[in-house]
Amino acid sequence: MRNSFFKAALLAGAVAAFAGLPAAASAAVLLVDDSGQLTGARNVDVGGKLFDVQFVNGTCIGLFGGCDEDSDTDFGNETDALAAAQALLDQVFLDTPEGMFDSKPELTFGCSDVFFCEARIPFKPGSFVSFAKATNFSPDSFPDSTDVGFSRIDFDTAERDAAVYARFTESVAGDVPAPGALSLLGLGLAGLAVAGRRREAA
Repeated sequence: MRNSFFKAALLAGAVAAFAGLPAAASAAVLLVDDSGQLTGARNVDVGGKLFDVQFVNGTCIGLFGGCDEDSDTDFGNETDALAAAQALLDQVFLDTPEGMFDSKPELTFGCSDVFFCEARIPFKPGSFVSFAKATNFSPDSFPDSTDVGFSRIDFDTAERDAAVYARFTESVAGDVPAPGALSLLGLGLAGLAVAGRRREAA
């Protein structure tokens, strides 16, 4: 009886310890329209926080609430904007069964250039806006890259065939999920309860 109790307790502890491991980030879900164009993605992990992304054409002033206040941008500093740009390269601009979105940059909404597509993420507004850019090059051109650039806030990406803005909004899921201490305690107590019942039955 004592052996079965300790075995059950050990099993409960192992389950709790396993559940305590950091949760893996959810894989981004690519959004593809009926024509096969990549229009955005859901659950893109940027520094442990999940975002939904939409590729949109227009001007910074028109798309980002005037683009003249820090609060107008999705990321308020260069570091975070560059992290978001890298997340696009790592999690969104990919070759998948849904489409060759890494190899063929022209498959991204707002881009028609076969050599590259530049997704812009503004972080410092003003008469000239600073933005991080994720540049997805075709394989026979250059390696994909992130960089910082700037342009007038009234520059319209619709007038350029290799530039588009990326709008980031926090996903409903919010932070990448991790198990809480109370759920771990509950798992351990449940294991002990099962062990106790088996001991009484014996």
